[in-house]
Amino acid sequence: MISKRILTRTRFSFAEWVKVGVNIRAKLEKEALY
Repeated sequence: MISKRILTRTRFSFAEWVKVGVNIRAKLEKEALY
């Protein structure tokens, strides 16, 4: 997965990860409610 490659980049800010995580979680929740 791309995530693993991105994780190796320590410059990737935590704030960006939170944003990505929230977006993915919201998407998964929408699909689960389908």
